[in-house]
Amino acid sequence: MPKTTPVHPDLHSKLKVKEQIDFNELAQQQFSALTAQEFAQAASSYPIVMLKDGQSGMFVSVALWGIEAGQNLFFNTGSKHWDAVHLPNEMQCQPFSIGPAVGENNTLTMHINETSELVQENEGRSLFDSEGESAFLKSMQAKLADHYQHQLFTKEFINLMLEKQLLKEIELMVAFQDGKVKRIKGLYTIDEEALSKLDQDTILSFFKRNLFIPIYAILGSLTQFNRLMKLNNQDHELPKIARLQMRTPDSEQ
Repeated sequence: MPKTTPVHPDLHSKLKVKEQIDFNELAQQQFSALTAQEFAQAASSYPIVMLKDGQSGMFVSVALWGIEAGQNLFFNTGSKHWDAVHLPNEMQCQPFSIGPAVGENNTLTMHINETSELVQENEGRSLFDSEGESAFLKSMQAKLADHYQHQLFTKEFINLMLEKQLLKEIELMVAFQDGKVKRIKGLYTIDEEALSKLDQDTILSFFKRNLFIPIYAILGSLTQFNRLMKLNNQDHELPKIARLQMRTPDSEQ
């Protein structure tokens, strides 16, 4: 993760930000966090899975971009082309993020990645003007605030999936044409069998809260693992994949 700094006029009055995506920053990023509100759109481009932090035990929902660590199959470093329709909200907030305020416990504020290629002094939208915060900065603050609320909802969504025992671990078996096999563990998705056994009160509650939209988006997105295989095999420098298979860990091949 890049080091960020709280936005402050004393530090950033001369800075400008180019309104575009810095794909180079994502070239070696294997996944990106997603909020539940964007699952439906993201499912048309990426496989959506949950990852579990080995230290905290917390789950996060992500768009999976690569099969190997540090691999992003959706970004062509040669053509600089992004091979997907959906752009995660986290990407659209570049180079800004939410982080702790200096000297204020439990307070969050807007941060900026000063090392981003989008941050300059000669080109882009100014962060501050003669009246203080610019219209651009205020618009990005609003976008970050919305994104933060979506993140909070997503945490609640994942916790509810855990409470109802609707998450299950899956293993991705990657069989290469040269005979090698790679196992990718630690991926979690919706347990369809458990979903089918929900009681009527829970089903009604989920329906009223529109929770089936992100649930079925996750399940539908699993077909995008085939897209990962296709993108991998289109890269002449990568070993060709013969077959991808999702299964429960330690199950028979």
